[in-house]
Amino acid sequence: MRRWLIDICLVALAIISGVVWSQHDQTEYAERLDYLGLTENAQVYHSKQSTTAPQALAAINRVGLTNYQVQFQTGHTTYLYATGDLTTLPLSSGQWFSDQDFKSQLPVAIAGRNLADSLYSGGSQRYYQLGQQYIPVIGIMSNRKNSPLNDQVILTPAAPTFQQLGLKDVKVTIDAQNLNRHQAALKKIFKVKPTRLRYTNNQQTWLQTNGATVLWGAGLIIASAFAGWIVTFFWRPKAIAELSEQMRRQYIRGLWFKLTQHGFAALLLGTIFGMWRFYLTSLWPLLAFNAGLWLLYCALCWVSLRQYERKEADRATT
Repeated sequence: MRRWLIDICLVALAIISGVVWSQHDQTEYAERLDYLGLTENAQVYHSKQSTTAPQALAAINRVGLTNYQVQFQTGHTTYLYATGDLTTLPLSSGQWFSDQDFKSQLPVAIAGRNLADSLYSGGSQRYYQLGQQYIPVIGIMSNRKNSPLNDQVILTPAAPTFQQLGLKDVKVTIDAQNLNRHQAALKKIFKVKPTRLRYTNNQQTWLQTNGATVLWGAGLIIASAFAGWIVTFFWRPKAIAELSEQMRRQYIRGLWFKLTQHGFAALLLGTIFGMWRFYLTSLWPLLAFNAGLWLLYCALCWVSLRQYERKEADRATT
């Protein structure tokens, strides 16, 4: 039974690792939602040009960006155009914009949950009043309490007020995969140098932002190393003092190989459970970290077994 305790501990370590990375990802994702899904690679333009927003959008679409979104923001109102594989915002009801919505001449909107009670209801359809026009609302956004997302309304470029906007009236933010490659072309459109989007918590140090993840990670690393170090206590290798040096080493190598297989299976099981059970924006940090735990466990197993072998060799010579 004691032999299985190490495996159970390794499964638990992998699951705890999943919890730690899930909390880390949820914190980062919640912060990203405060900025309407924009990454910190996004570029912000405050242009003084008399160009209208529709003219600027048409020029941006000709630049050659891929998987991009353009936000024209004024106050709590954002006009959004997006294309490609992009992150959608969380909805408590309804649906996110489709590609056709951005191309359609009929405007639609998505409103934050704090605006839900102020929407006009006509049967099963709700509407956002924009001047004298009522825009169909296809979804309600919802994020953590006090998130700016809950007070926003997002409209497609077909909204009549968008047609009247000038660049000097809005803050324009562009997010794309290949954004840096097209900086020169975008600068020609806005006639101004962009700034990079920065989340407000960047006023904190890296350690302040990621301190909890670092501490938990350090604890898991220590626990994995400790599990490898005490493995001989749980597995109780048979006395090998009477064996020849070659046979002792062969026995230790075989036992080490068996222990690494058990450790791999245990950590893999815990990792799969974590991937299935917990929210993760990317699987790679969890996979890489747990792989590191396994390698550390294997190394400390080898050190522990070699130490046991030397003790047995010394006992054989006395």
